[in-house]
Amino acid sequence: RPVPHRAPNATAAAPAMVALAKARLLLACNAAEQALEQLARVGDYAQRYLRGQLEVTTLLLMAIAQANLGQPQATNPLLTQALEAGNRLGLVRTFLDEGAPLSKLLATLVLADAPDSSLSGYLKGLLSGFGYGEDGTVAGAKADASARSRLTPRELERAVLEGRLD
Repeated sequence: RPVPHRAPNATAAAPAMVALAKARLLLACNAAEQALEQLARVGDYAQRYLRGQLEVTTLLLMAIAQANLGQPQATNPLLTQALEAGNRLGLVRTFLDEGAPLSKLLATLVLADAPDSSLSGYLKGLLSGFGYGEDGTVAGAKADASARSRLTPRELERAVLEGRLD
């Protein structure tokens, strides 16, 4: 396990956050290749300073970018790696915040090489948070109520304002 480097001050993260913002904009503009370049910078920072949540976010965005490029052979390993780290760190909101592009990828992911059932259970829990039922189809009001129950009042208000929930 690498020894964490201590950031000398708050400005050490600034270039990584700028690169993350650029990557999100590039993904929104369908410039996946350029987004991957920015995400490589973010990933380097996350690994160097052991920022687990940021590393998972980077992996998720890289998977979305690879999917946009039509590269499923690159997408699935990135998703699996993100799921393993997310499961280890107990992350849920990090996945749910990426919304529909990620939920569609996760719904089609097959964990053929999952070493244990905890990863499959974790994936099912995330899919439930996105509103998918046990059979992989979008569930109705029951899943919506389940997803709402996991949100804080502030998150619920934000989701309603953004039009993600009624």
